[in-house]
Amino acid sequence: MSESVMFGPQRDIELLQEVELERMLEDPQARANMMAWLYFGRIVIHTSVKPGWSLDGCSLSQRGPRTLLVVKATHEGTPYVAFTTEATTTGCVRSFCRRWLEERVEWRKDKYREI
Repeated sequence: MSESVMFGPQRDIELLQEVELERMLEDPQARANMMAWLYFGRIVIHTSVKPGWSLDGCSLSQRGPRTLLVVKATHEGTPYVAFTTEATTTGCVRSFCRRWLEERVEWRKDKYREI
């Protein structure tokens, strides 16, 4: 048996392996939430799935009882930003992914960034 590491990626993996993923996936709501996070993290952020678009980053912040997701992107040399506000961080991600897949994200020119 190997000695446990206190910090770093190996420790992260050790901790995450303790999560009972199969049991979590049995709950339809938890499954839908995890699918939204997986799609957002794996596809939206890390893959060029929309021709001419590059995602430049995102942030989540608490705004009173609501959560704000800000997604930054560039399209044909112009910086854009999209805002999503929901009750929870997961709600923001689900809402953004739904609008992304339906091609209904409301992009606004980002007046604070210049390319």
